[in-house]
Amino acid sequence: MIGQTRALWRVAVLFLWASIPATGGAAEFLFRDGDRGVVIGDSITVQGDYGRHIENFVRTRHPTWTLAFRNCGINGHTAQMGMPYLDNDVLVWQPTVAIVNWGMNDGRRPEGVQYYKDGIVPFVEKLLANKVRVVLCSNSPLDIGDEPSQFTDFNRHFDEMAKFAESFARAKGIPFVDQFHFCHALWGENRKRETPVPVSDQTLAKHPSDYVHARAPGQLTMAYIILKTLNAPGEVSFASVAAASGQTETRRCKISEFRNEHGVLSFVRADEASPCFIDEIGAKGFDLVPFQDDLNRMTLQVTGQPPGRYELKIDDFVHGQFTAQQLADGINLSLNRQSPVCAPGRHVDEAVRVQRGATYIPRENMRWVPPAWLKIPDLDQQKAVQFAAALPAIQKNDLAIAQAARPQPRRYEIRLLK
Repeated sequence: MIGQTRALWRVAVLFLWASIPATGGAAEFLFRDGDRGVVIGDSITVQGDYGRHIENFVRTRHPTWTLAFRNCGINGHTAQMGMPYLDNDVLVWQPTVAIVNWGMNDGRRPEGVQYYKDGIVPFVEKLLANKVRVVLCSNSPLDIGDEPSQFTDFNRHFDEMAKFAESFARAKGIPFVDQFHFCHALWGENRKRETPVPVSDQTLAKHPSDYVHARAPGQLTMAYIILKTLNAPGEVSFASVAAASGQTETRRCKISEFRNEHGVLSFVRADEASPCFIDEIGAKGFDLVPFQDDLNRMTLQVTGQPPGRYELKIDDFVHGQFTAQQLADGINLSLNRQSPVCAPGRHVDEAVRVQRGATYIPRENMRWVPPAWLKIPDLDQQKAVQFAAALPAIQKNDLAIAQAARPQPRRYEIRLLK
């Protein structure tokens, strides 16, 4: 399984690095303290998994930051169709960062490439004119089993659209995420697996099905390439403990209350961050991309233990069993998604879903356009009043998400098994 995953990654990475534009090579993560992020796109964005994972990552990696995220996806829309709603559905949130992910519905037209160009340029330029930091993504591909670099159906349009988006982003000096070519190569290779990962409903179906919408594992691969391209930090935290002396080496965490008595080593670890949590269905995408290794490393290293097999408990939870050599090499705590170290991410995920529901009605109200025969002279004023009335609950939810992201000190106990 691990070898197969790495082979898939090697194939996809060749297409990835060739497609990232030269934007100065800055290694700084795109997001900052105080950011208000919006994710913009069609029904693939409405589904929300990739945007939810990105928010979970930023909030758990930087739990002291003041942040807000909004899903601004609209079912069935294109960049041109989304333009009339840009003020009332996007800019109304006063965003500082926008991840723009139009394309799937733009390109699935006979003249889709030109249609996309005609829509994406003014859409991005208006965001830039409003001082929003824009990330432009090429859209996800159709999951139809293409070979890497061999494009069929509307993937031919998407290939051209991605190349245009790259050149446009370079001209504007904004980040470009080549989601299309990365996922196209990765998902194509996925079809060759003995049991392919269901990146869409079509992947495993023996009859025509939905090959347009990326499902949870596919959306994880989308979140992965967006975070990687935006220079997301791979390390959550690091702690190395010498069993004999209690000497420690740490990054973004502190070790206290060290004891090694009666064959039991224990200490308290207080972390500044937590692993990004991926739900059970999305975690199937771990077979396609090295998310945990590349973006979610929370390392515990314990050196100098006698040979044998040890049980690691975190608080009262049995996190796992490891050999002395495995502990000395270092283990990635994020791999056990039920562990207490992942609790903040799990709580953030739950709270983000609640927030999504709280923003649904205000967004629908702001986008609503009455039929021509219905004249409402003060419609804009009514919309503004309704939106203002909804904001306190939404802002309260943002505070709840931020509180959920705060990690707590955990007691670790390592015991030799007999």
